[in-house]
Amino acid sequence: MTPAVPLIMSSLLAGPTTWPAERAWEWYRAQPWLVGCNYVPSSAANTTEFWSAATFDAVTIDRELGWAQTLGFNVVRVFVQYLVWHDDPAGTERRFDQFLAIANRHHIRVMPVLFDDCSFGDPPVTEPHLGPQREPVPGMILPSWTPSPGLRAVEDRGAWPDLEKYVRAMVGRFGQDPRVVLWDLYNEPGNSGLGDRSLPLVEATFTWARESRPSQPLTMGPWGASAALSQRQIELSDIVSFHCYGNRDGLRSAIERFKRHGRPVVCTEWMARPLGSVWSTDLSLLRDEGVGCLSWGLVNGRTQCQFGWSSKRGAPQPAVWFHDLYHRDGQPYDPAEHTAIRALTHDTALDFAHRDYRQMQTRPGLPAHDDAGIAFGDGWTRWTGSGPLGGALHFCREAGGTARIRFAGTGLALVHKSGPDCGIAGLALDGRDLPPLDTFGPTVAWNQRHRLTGLAPGQHELVVSVTGDKRADATDAYVQLVAAEPLPATRWTTERAAQWSARAGWLVGCNYLPSSAVNDVEMWQAATFDQPTMDRELGWAQGLGFNSLRVFLNYVVWADDPAGFRARFEAFLALAAKHGQSVMPVLFDDCAFAGREPSVGPQPDPVTGVHNSGWVPSPGHGIVADRTRWAGPEAFVKDLVGTHADDPRIVAWDLYNEPGNCAHGDGSEPFLAATFGWARAAAPSQPLTAGPWGGPAGCARTMLALSDVVSFHRYGDVQALRSAIDEFAAQGRPLLCTEWMSRVLGSRWATDLALLREKQVGSYCWGLVAGRTQTYMPWGSKPGDPAPKVWHHDLLRADGTAFDPAEVEAIRRIAGK
Repeated sequence: MTPAVPLIMSSLLAGPTTWPAERAWEWYRAQPWLVGCNYVPSSAANTTEFWSAATFDAVTIDRELGWAQTLGFNVVRVFVQYLVWHDDPAGTERRFDQFLAIANRHHIRVMPVLFDDCSFGDPPVTEPHLGPQREPVPGMILPSWTPSPGLRAVEDRGAWPDLEKYVRAMVGRFGQDPRVVLWDLYNEPGNSGLGDRSLPLVEATFTWARESRPSQPLTMGPWGASAALSQRQIELSDIVSFHCYGNRDGLRSAIERFKRHGRPVVCTEWMARPLGSVWSTDLSLLRDEGVGCLSWGLVNGRTQCQFGWSSKRGAPQPAVWFHDLYHRDGQPYDPAEHTAIRALTHDTALDFAHRDYRQMQTRPGLPAHDDAGIAFGDGWTRWTGSGPLGGALHFCREAGGTARIRFAGTGLALVHKSGPDCGIAGLALDGRDLPPLDTFGPTVAWNQRHRLTGLAPGQHELVVSVTGDKRADATDAYVQLVAAEPLPATRWTTERAAQWSARAGWLVGCNYLPSSAVNDVEMWQAATFDQPTMDRELGWAQGLGFNSLRVFLNYVVWADDPAGFRARFEAFLALAAKHGQSVMPVLFDDCAFAGREPSVGPQPDPVTGVHNSGWVPSPGHGIVADRTRWAGPEAFVKDLVGTHADDPRIVAWDLYNEPGNCAHGDGSEPFLAATFGWARAAAPSQPLTAGPWGGPAGCARTMLALSDVVSFHRYGDVQALRSAIDEFAAQGRPLLCTEWMSRVLGSRWATDLALLREKQVGSYCWGLVAGRTQTYMPWGSKPGDPAPKVWHHDLLRADGTAFDPAEVEAIRRIAGK
């Protein structure tokens, strides 16, 4: 629908510079082992409640920091809310000073966090607000949490002068205060879909803080954002901090990675019990490595951090808490954990005389274990971080180290990292040696795929071995495995695809959303499913000669009400058939014009003047990136495709619109491939497709490799359309142009539709009736822009009259109406 967002380039940092490494170590040697937690009082649902005058709860803070003191904690990380400061600078600074005094009374120092991109809740709250806050939603983690300063201000340079005043005021006033141990300037920049768009504010924040000349170090921890953003955070930090939720071996791998930067290391977020975190082993590792650490959570309260990240509204209390250490009455969640913590915090002096904490102090020595569909033997270490799909890979450089993959089917994709430090892996399939796999690459590529295809149906075993060999220009001989993905069943033959095309005839229609819906959530949920409008508008489409419709479904509506969704989809299919139109459903979509994740319930009204201002992805970028959440989308695909596998009203399945049109890029490719596999498993009689659109090359290759019929998007003039048809015709399969028609880019109905008919390329223009999506506005339109003289998309006004009667005449003539 829109071009991919370009990577924002880093700007040069002016003013005072990052501390030299030796100054950072001089500071760190003067500290005890920094051990503590991220703290929000149990009476606060978010940082606005924490710091606002009406809800600042000094009594609860004093009591709970006393409990932290009994555990041996000597530091807390606290999030400050810019909006509260903006409303009341003097009062906020006074309350922060009071907090420092309370913490100091309990021998605890403070690590302030000034900005934060995280948004949570259902729907997520992306902008902070003053006054009473949303009450916590039962069953959800951090349901009322809001970012600071808010996602809009991150990109609004007009808001930055006041953000600068805030940073300079806080760091200027408390930058020499011994009660402040260090400044963590910005939590998880790029979260909530912002990606590299947060990078300019990251750099500016360091500049503002650095020019305030604090005596404490500055830091900002990588958490899983892009490599460019994570690297810049490290480059600008005096000490290296990071987040790591997972088991001990993943934590150890992260520590090893971040120690390579030669600076003191602090883990500012860890501890998620269901993900494998264990207090006795993990805290011991952090102590042995001399790594400062702050777990997430202290007292269970209005943030509801006993629930996991993927918990849903109304979820029951979990048997195993995700975070937190205390019940609200001060009783331990697990007394054994408290005993282990106290034993390890009894002595917080780091032994700099006999240990060099720039080096690893512990050895891997991991037992064999299974992960990502692979059984790893001795010598493999699990690493977690940004880059590899699922956020983890295993590496080994010891010759003889083996990993085994057992799978069923006719093919497998072995997902591995390639890079300058990668060597040669041995491969053996079902006991027969295959040519070795050289995983070297001049630059890092996290998710390279080595495909084994054409295997006999049945069970197979692939053994990957570390040879210890490497090419001459490789810096090391590591083998680094990410996952093993059984390939879906073979796509249709070209003959079968041609037979389908002959039966279907020339498909001509549009991408359809009723004019009364701002997005596909509004289109499909029960409260806003508008059959009268659909019936009327599909009649208009029939009058144009359209015989097919491409329609976007949305996973979150199905997940909220599967039976109701199925009934409404059936009603839509009946309406389309009534008007002589087949349907091509789109199951998933990475486009996010609204800049937020999908959620059920009332949708925001359109922003006047803005193209597609309410559009949300499906299933949502967070799910695409998190394999642990794929069970729901898999059930959705199998339910819809399975139910309608032989439905003649369905002409084809367009499985995934514009994968990678978000911060993931080719990171969406695993979910794309999995979607084809789920749909294939339902054995539909209709073809499967997903269309290249100008985005990441890896996704485009996979779409072409797995599609039964080739679809594509092309916005531009008739020559651009002709070039695209010639390009994709080389695939030797029927063609569908599933998105086209942008008048301002040169599209013309009389010439372009005639070309599509001449070449027998299926045609689905963008838009039918101008409505709440406002797609008559161009892609780059801004709030308040007037309606353009020349529409971007759409054919009809809300009353059914044509934007351009000559266009309608041309369509009817070419479509044979």
